[in-house]
Amino acid sequence: MFAGFIKFALTAGVVLAMPSLVQSDPMPRDAELVELFRSHRDAFERLAVMGMEDAATVSHVSVEALKEESLSDGLQTLSAARRSEYVRLLSRIRTNLSMGSDGYGVCFSYWSGGTGL
Repeated sequence: MFAGFIKFALTAGVVLAMPSLVQSDPMPRDAELVELFRSHRDAFERLAVMGMEDAATVSHVSVEALKEESLSDGLQTLSAARRSEYVRLLSRIRTNLSMGSDGYGVCFSYWSGGTGL
């Protein structure tokens, strides 16, 4: 009886963890990140400037958050043109790229994990 419970718990754990174990968009290797940065350096630099300019009102920006009907986290304070520019630049690099900013700087991350990329 107890052994059956253990098997059930292990099986349920594996099944529940499967989506996070098998990602459709795996994290890129370091060399891929370097190439991504080099090939989109102008977009990264423009996003960094924009992030610092907007850091007083916006702390997190992503394509997904900008496309929501109900904007939050300060995104609603951005003009439609500014939001469109964020979407254009982020999508040009990678659609699952997000960025965070504060008074000290800007960091980029993927929704599938990782920070400070």
